Amino acid sequence: MDQVTFERLEFPRVLEHVAEFAVSRAAKQAVLGTMPWTEGGELGRQWDGVMEVLGVLDRGGSLPLAGFDDCGETLARLAKPHGFLEAEEWLGLRAFLGIAAEVRHLIEHNREQMPACWGEAGRIGALPEVRREIDRVFDLEGNVRDGASEDLKRCRGQIRRLEREVEKSINGLLNSLGKADVLRESYWTIRAGRRVLPVRAANRGRVPGIVHDVSNTGETIFVEPIELIEPTNRLAEEQNREREIIIRILSELASETRQYAPELSRNRQILVQVDLWHARARLAYRHSLHRPDIHADRSLRLVQAHHPLLYFQDPKRSMPMDMALDAENRALIITGPNTGGKTTALKTVGLLILMTQCAIPVPLGLDSRVPLFRQVLAEIGDEQSVSAGLSTFSAHIRRISTIIRQCGVDSLVLLDELGKATDPLQAGALGRAILEALIERGALTFVTTHLPTLKDWAHDSPAGRNASFRLDPRTHRPQYQLQLDTPGISEAFMIAEAEGLPHEIVERAKEQLPTEERKMNELLATLQDREQLLEREKRKAQHAREKANSERREFRKRRAETEKRKADLDLRLEQEYKQLLDRARQDIEKRIANLPSRQAISQARLQLERDQRSTQRRIESIRRREEQILQSSEPPAEEEKEPYQPAVGDWV
Repeated sequence: MDQVTFERLEFPRVLEHVAEFAVSRAAKQAVLGTMPWTEGGELGRQWDGVMEVLGVLDRGGSLPLAGFDDCGETLARLAKPHGFLEAEEWLGLRAFLGIAAEVRHLIEHNREQMPACWGEAGRIGALPEVRREIDRVFDLEGNVRDGASEDLKRCRGQIRRLEREVEKSINGLLNSLGKADVLRESYWTIRAGRRVLPVRAANRGRVPGIVHDVSNTGETIFVEPIELIEPTNRLAEEQNREREIIIRILSELASETRQYAPELSRNRQILVQVDLWHARARLAYRHSLHRPDIHADRSLRLVQAHHPLLYFQDPKRSMPMDMALDAENRALIITGPNTGGKTTALKTVGLLILMTQCAIPVPLGLDSRVPLFRQVLAEIGDEQSVSAGLSTFSAHIRRISTIIRQCGVDSLVLLDELGKATDPLQAGALGRAILEALIERGALTFVTTHLPTLKDWAHDSPAGRNASFRLDPRTHRPQYQLQLDTPGISEAFMIAEAEGLPHEIVERAKEQLPTEERKMNELLATLQDREQLLEREKRKAQHAREKANSERREFRKRRAETEKRKADLDLRLEQEYKQLLDRARQDIEKRIANLPSRQAISQARLQLERDQRSTQRRIESIRRREEQILQSSEPPAEEEKEPYQPAVGDWV
């Protein structure tokens, strides 16, 4: 692939977007150095890995790559004879092995959905021996354990004993000297690795020892009392011995681990590859990107194609376009006004092809189809070299000459403003010859131009096809909609007037156009208006058809739901009716089972008659007894008395 093309298309900026999603430094560097694959087998494997990881993200999962450090420098140093690793490097290596084990476990658990990823992750070595040795030497906080060796255990015991002695001595001095008002403050500190006391400068002679520091004001000196010198020296010796023992332990650990250096290096390569797939998948997940259909024939069809950089910046403002070239049409001639989108269209094609062949998901419609190219060659933008004595036209032709020499079958060529910066008649003839040479070499070519000669060539040649952009006739703003099979108008007059050129100058320029060219421009404008009208009507009809289809699907869905509810209701009613019948049958059977026989009924009737006669006799006896009681309870007749005559003094 051509590095100049990468720069002209701004492909490194696309790679920077991908690199933002990589976790490890090695993966970020690998993304920035990505080169397109031109062999279908390897490209397919890379795409499979990306899409499998994207499937994990779509299902709400993730790969355990958080905090992944590829340990490249660590492993390179470990692989060297007598290579030594510091404690923090061993901790990084332990984390590296942990992530490797987690990645392998997750992919193995999903190996049926991730065969391409398992093809890589299945080669990860667990290396439990290395992890056990690292865990034997280091604790969870990353400190070397006392039990890493017997020498270290004894040494640290001696250090703790000496520290207690020094601590006891210095606390005693703080107490005694503090009472004597010799110290500036009652504390001790460290200077040059030695314990010192803040002594007033005036009391220097009262504290024998070594002065290690003086305050900025000179009023305080930091003295190591003579009583502490010897125990502190012994403590320092033991601490130096501790460091020597730790270095020996880490050297032995490195020597034991070095035999696993090839497996560790292979694990690193595999994890970096998984990180690369993960970065591409995260980009696709963030921006809803797709994998295009890569096929063997030479046709190209881009549906709803977005310029990747514009799409990443603001998907809502990015305007999609459709482009197509079949096996017969080998050159698409894009014409139209300046600022209309022609150069953007070329870059869109180039970037989408490069992304596809780098296994980077693209902002394309699902119906898109692209061939596999061996070369992508572009001449885009103005180039002028004063030091080399090159004009814009000279640089333009020099670059095209390089492209013609390099291109062949399965090449994509992108030429911006073919024939620019020279006489239009000569440029048109030169442009036709260049296009015919590219077609003879089998290249698929996209060209932007303002030259009428190339529009005519695209119309007349079976290998050519026209396409155009245009401005909105009311707002004079670009519409950024590519119309296939229609040549475009440069619309220099409209742009000039929109940019402030006086109207009378523009009108005078229009009058100076040849009559045939003026009529041709008017005819093209009319054709474009009619095509836009037809396109709008087509979109309306398509929208109406889609709406009708949607309503039909909704109606069918509701009818199916209604029929299902009716069937469910009928089934439920049938079940309830059956239950009612069962309960009624059981009740009838129960009642029948409890019905008495005829003999029992006859006996019950005789017993009822006897009971009635007995009850009647008891009622009559009760009535006679009531009459007797009533007669015996009647009060005797009272004697007649005179009416009461009240007298004075009576209580009334």
